[in-house]
Amino acid sequence: MPNWFSNQANPDLEAVLTELRPLHLPDTVDFLPLAPGWWFVLLTVLFSVALLMWQKYQARQQRRSYRRSALHSLHALEHQNQAINTSIGQINQLLKRCALQAYGRDTVASLSGTHWLDFLLAKCPKLNKDDLLPLLEAPYQPTEQLQQINLQALYRSTETWINQHQESPC
Repeated sequence: MPNWFSNQANPDLEAVLTELRPLHLPDTVDFLPLAPGWWFVLLTVLFSVALLMWQKYQARQQRRSYRRSALHSLHALEHQNQAINTSIGQINQLLKRCALQAYGRDTVASLSGTHWLDFLLAKCPKLNKDDLLPLLEAPYQPTEQLQQINLQALYRSTETWINQHQESPC
């Protein structure tokens, strides 16, 4: 029995080793084209992600539908030719309806006067308090003083509040 692990060189072994060809490595495995099963998995995942994004978009649109309705009502109110005190009262009602939708009856229904104005300002800090003051003062002012109210600023502030108020966490 030959001793393969000895320190002495074996001439027969060296002759056999010289006749060996170099190792032949297999071809590299490419990732593409994918097998049909992987295409199915990929398409299923993409479809599921798209469906999830669509549902999230639809839920957001439904959650924000009160804003679109309120803006439509505001623009219709703006183009009507009404007395200033009537317009201011309707703007206040519109803001109250919008706030009720966004924050719920428990939070909004009892608010009036300065508490109502503070609530509006707290939910949309970008507003100017002076533009919203007619909501508080107009019902109690004589008709002569109502002409001094900047109704366009009140419309713009109302539009800003409807568009940019912070939504309540659901």
